[in-house]
Amino acid sequence: MSAPTPRGPPSPAPHHHALLLLRFRPPVLLLPAFGLPLARLRLARAPNATATAAAASVAPDDISQLNYRLRSIARRRDAAATAASSAGPVDPAQAEAYLRMIRDQQRLGLRQLRGEEGDADAEEEDEEERGGRRKGVAAGSSLGHRVDPRELEPGEYVVHKKVGVGKFACISAEDGVDYVFIQYADAMAKLAVDQAARMLYRYNLPHEKKRPRNLSKLNDPSTWEKRRLKGKLAVQKMVVNLMELYLQRMRQKRPPYPKPAGMDEFAAEFPYEPTPDQSQAFIDVDNDLTERETPMDRLICGDVGFGKTEVAMRAIFTVVSAGYQAMVLAPTVILAKQHYDTMSERFANYPHIKIAIFSGAQSKDEKDEIITMIRNGDLHIIVGTHALLTERMAYNNLGLLVVDEEQKFGVQQKEKIASYKSSIDVLTLSATPIPRTLYLALTGFRDASLMSTPPPERVAVKTYVSAFSKERALSAIKFELQRGGQVFYVVPRIKAIDDVLQFLRDSLPDVPIAVAHGKLRGRVGRSGREGFAYLFYTDKSLLSSVATDRLGAIEEHSDLGQGFHVAEKDMGIRGFGSLFGEQQSGDVANVGVDLFFDMLFDSLSKVDQFCLMPVPYKDVQLDINISPHLSSEYISYLENPVELLNEAAKAAEKDLWTLIQFTEDLRRRYGKEPRDMELLLKNLYVKRMAADLGISRVHPSGKMILMKTNMNKKVFRLMTEAMTSETYRNSLSYAGKEIKAELLVSLPDTLLLNWLFHCLSDCYAVIPALVKY
Repeated sequence: MSAPTPRGPPSPAPHHHALLLLRFRPPVLLLPAFGLPLARLRLARAPNATATAAAASVAPDDISQLNYRLRSIARRRDAAATAASSAGPVDPAQAEAYLRMIRDQQRLGLRQLRGEEGDADAEEEDEEERGGRRKGVAAGSSLGHRVDPRELEPGEYVVHKKVGVGKFACISAEDGVDYVFIQYADAMAKLAVDQAARMLYRYNLPHEKKRPRNLSKLNDPSTWEKRRLKGKLAVQKMVVNLMELYLQRMRQKRPPYPKPAGMDEFAAEFPYEPTPDQSQAFIDVDNDLTERETPMDRLICGDVGFGKTEVAMRAIFTVVSAGYQAMVLAPTVILAKQHYDTMSERFANYPHIKIAIFSGAQSKDEKDEIITMIRNGDLHIIVGTHALLTERMAYNNLGLLVVDEEQKFGVQQKEKIASYKSSIDVLTLSATPIPRTLYLALTGFRDASLMSTPPPERVAVKTYVSAFSKERALSAIKFELQRGGQVFYVVPRIKAIDDVLQFLRDSLPDVPIAVAHGKLRGRVGRSGREGFAYLFYTDKSLLSSVATDRLGAIEEHSDLGQGFHVAEKDMGIRGFGSLFGEQQSGDVANVGVDLFFDMLFDSLSKVDQFCLMPVPYKDVQLDINISPHLSSEYISYLENPVELLNEAAKAAEKDLWTLIQFTEDLRRRYGKEPRDMELLLKNLYVKRMAADLGISRVHPSGKMILMKTNMNKKVFRLMTEAMTSETYRNSLSYAGKEIKAELLVSLPDTLLLNWLFHCLSDCYAVIPALVKY
């Protein structure tokens, strides 16, 4: 609805000594879209103009407060729906098959991660219902969310799943039994070691903080329960966001690429014998491109020099042979240049395949020329930095995006990369993937090929961590120079380069020295000769515990193929910081990272149990007798009232966000509506929210309100846990596909509508945590 310049309310009639009395029949509005019989819409006595004018400046009311709460929810879901609207609706049977596939992949991945064999169906049971120890990931995963109490140090913060945050004191034996003692805010808890091993987690936080706001109280379990439930809801919302992303991706279709006639010849030109992992990656990518109809989104995870680029080049060959373009994205100019040189050499025998490099280091004329060639289809492979993501770039027929080291791009670039994934094939290369990428790869939400087998004759880089000394640094440099090697001396801050450069020139006057930016350990030791990396710190006492742990992880995992394990270790050290936004970080702080991710793994394995099928808006039946009384003054105040009210009904039928927009536009145009118009709007809100919550009928019966629904018991339980009002939460119960609300007294219809409005508003908070299809 358009929002023209607001009109002022009608001015009060001037007073005259003579008075003319007119009797008239009130105008009649026919509102079939509201579902209201003609006789039930009546005109009330007109309010005075002062009251009408004052209505535009009242304090926030129920509807405006609800709009404020739900705006972000509705906008996010509306935007997600718009992004995938071109592909049509998701078929429920197809979506259910996809959910089963995800669940099976996750279980398989977790069993492989633990090195276990077993029946996947053994993990089907609900932990809460059987009351025992869950057999899922946390019990034995190398990501190990639960902690062995014997590994704890006195003073470490821990989380007990049922009690909350405490401080580990000690392990002490009593009568031959070892007990764990944990200090809480009001008392000391004593647990048998075996019991503690099933219930305890380390308390880690995102952004490298480790100290909790406060300790929990043993005698106040309700406070901890609220914190735990808030974390649980945040977990479920995260899961649903992931599910919707991939359900939408499933809706995108593209014809499979034909198998290139020259692929065997191209593969034969590879000068090395592929490792078993590399061969499997070739097969995985080839299947993604030539057998699937959905765009590829695969992670190739392998240590430096393990052959990830060759996997990418074979994918590029397939796509380019089919007449499409490929973009190779690197985080730095140096890495982009390296890829360009490698691919130019690899495709040298195919002169019809044109390759170019594009970066911010080029002149404007060079960039313009390349952009024109890309737009005209004269270039087939474009290698470059984030400059390739600018709005100026227009591709002729882009089919594949290869991203190297995605974690090194900024937030805006990552969002741009993500936008490509809805329409083209994407292959991500990384030796140390960001935690989110690694996590999705482990849990079946993203296809991954892991390359952990080193190439023949490849030698690991030896890594040493120690305090800095000039003597030790010079000794390492001289040793490398004596064996004919090169040395990269990496300085953390640019302003320190001049001092280091002068030190090296004074110490090594006969050695040629140059200054460059950005080269790290991954560029060292890529041949058959052993490489060395020395990591120095100035004063160990100045290092945070997180920094110390990180350095230890790098030194510990220096063998070939350990980049993946470094990333895995880093996830536990830095609290999965890359995974969280600011709001989610607050949610994690409620329970700590380890318990949060234990909940997340658990929720992912049961995601298909939290699906909700909305019912059509027109099928919702509200058995409430609402009789609106619209004043003649308000009707005359509205421009084309019949059309406007029918527009309100159509907005409600479309979705909640459209109804919110209509209401806000109505108020911008005419000011705050009178109470009876508010009742009409609330009637629409209640019906719309009921439809979204899978409620097909609302039927009052004395002190009870019965709501017929298609939601299952797990969804109902999650919904009530998400509610902020204990009054509404405690009034609801679930039995046999029916929600029952027990009221203290029988309410008249207008108050009943208001009660439903507030109750369903509170229930609606669960919507982001449910998969809808």
